[in-house]
Amino acid sequence: MTWLLEFPAPTDWINSNQRVQHRYQKERRLWRDAAHIWAKAQKMPKNLARVHIVATLSFPNRRQRDVHNYMPTIKAAIDGLVDYRLIPNDHDQHLKGPDLRPGELTTVAIGWLALDIQEIK
Repeated sequence: MTWLLEFPAPTDWINSNQRVQHRYQKERRLWRDAAHIWAKAQKMPKNLARVHIVATLSFPNRRQRDVHNYMPTIKAAIDGLVDYRLIPNDHDQHLKGPDLRPGELTTVAIGWLALDIQEIK
């Protein structure tokens, strides 16, 4: 089965090019909590053994970006899915990916994240 979890960016995106990663604890917590809350609100499944996740990142402007630099954001969101118990944890036994893709231009202030979650049997 496949599920789509979509939600607006709760705060700024966390970029791996940012020089001082330890300053982004608050942002990581906001992304993690947002993924958990939206998964609960959308009644995502729980206790899946293995999934493949494709993350599509949509931004409100056409500035050039390297979406792979936003892996810290996606990591925080996936941690939120583990908190929700979508999968037991995020190591390779339970998670394939995540694969990051650029999305279309969005009108949402900071941006939009779509997680395409496919169960692997």
